[in-house]
Amino acid sequence: MHLDEDTADALRQIIKENPALMDPANTGAGGGLLPPLPPIERQEGPRQTPGMEERLSKLEGQMEGHKFVNGVTLAVAAIVVSVAIGGFAYTFSRLDQIDAKVSALPGQIKDDLRELNRAFGDAVTATRQAQPQPPLIIQVPAPPVHPSPPTAPPARQP
Repeated sequence: MHLDEDTADALRQIIKENPALMDPANTGAGGGLLPPLPPIERQEGPRQTPGMEERLSKLEGQMEGHKFVNGVTLAVAAIVVSVAIGGFAYTFSRLDQIDAKVSALPGQIKDDLRELNRAFGDAVTATRQAQPQPPLIIQVPAPPVHPSPPTAPPARQP
């Protein structure tokens, strides 16, 4: 921080007039720049205002109530957390079981299709063997008949 010459001269004058400001033994709120604070006077005996005892006992009773409510709240929260953890564990174990079943599905589907194909093949073979095959007749259509163009009568011979 740069001070102009007038401010620096004013600070030097203040320090000359009050040398106690620079004394490190003065540890007031300003870190040696302020005079020390006066000592706090301690009073002996009770310093309570009238009715203070009654208000303190009410406050202590309310604090006991809050301690009880906090304990119950903590217990309920612990139960909810433990049920949630148990639910997650159960759900994940069920997911593992479902995963195993889903992983087995392609093999089962393949086996079922193979069995179905064999059953259909056996049924077709049995049907062909049980009934004699009729002869295969292929009909060939007759050639179309086209009318012949009229011809000129034959010429007479003289």
